[in-house]
Formats: sequence, C-alpha cells, structure tokens
Amino acid sequence: MGFFKESIEEQLSLASSSTDIKVLNELLEHRTAGVRRAVARNRSTPNNLLNILAYDPVLNVSYMAMQHPNCTVKRDFSDTSHPCVACDINIGNSRCHSCDQINNIYS
Repeated sequence: MGFFKESIEEQLSLASSSTDIKVLNELLEHRTAGVRRAVARNRSTPNNLLNILAYDPVLNVSYMAMQHPNCTVKRDFSDTSHPCVACDINIGNSRCHSCDQINNIYS
C-alpha cells in the first residue's frame, strides 16, 4: 500500500488512529516495532490482530498488545524486568536517550 512510502511519523499516526482493518492488518507486519506497537495500542484494532501482536518478537509490542482490552491472549511477563517492556511512551516521540529508568540500568 502507499502509506509505507510515508514518513515514519505519518505511519505511526496512521497506526495509532486508523479504523480501517485492512490498513491495520498491513501495518501489523511493519518492520518498525514502533509502528506495530502503535497498532497494538490503537483502540480500533480487533482481537485477531492483537492476538498476533501478543506474540511479536519485540516484548514491548507484545506487552502492549496484551494490555489492550480486545486481546484474548494471556502471557506472563513477570520474568521480564527491563523497563522498556512496559513503557508506554510513543516511540515516535521517544525520549529514550533521556529516560531515567534506562540511564539507571546502564550507569
């Protein structure tokens, strides 16, 4: 689709706000985890797509999918203590380099 030619900010916005299931389904396979995570947080994302995202290889994406009220998959993230897994800051507006939680881990 044409929206993959858009800037990453535009793709993030589309993933966050689209109500078109075909668009969300296409963005589900985006190479950028932040876009997939935005799909996982989108209130219009149906449970079948959320259930796929619940097993995304990027833990932050799968964690966010499981927090969505439409997700029916249950996974245990209790053994994952890295603060990025549960972080809910929009990656498109990321301030990761100045995050106190990250700086405390790596200092």
